[in-house]
Amino acid sequence: VMHGLETLSQLVDFDFSEKQYQIGSLPILIEDTPRFKHREVLIDTARHYQPVAMLYRILDSMTYAKINVMHWHLTDTQSF
Repeated sequence: VMHGLETLSQLVDFDFSEKQYQIGSLPILIEDTPRFKHREVLIDTARHYQPVAMLYRILDSMTYAKINVMHWHLTDTQSF
């Protein structure tokens, strides 16, 4: 359901002249199936420092791109 709502939110546009939301070119056939069970992003903070605020922004934006796994590389032997 969450991925369906994200797909719908990507289809909705705001028309500033009409001051309303709209979906163009209806009806729409959506075939959105992932090729793999997981869609992931890698964050390597062991070698590249990221502020905590940036990590929160990445987590919040993962749902918009339908990414469901975050691989967080925290430590490495080179980081000590």
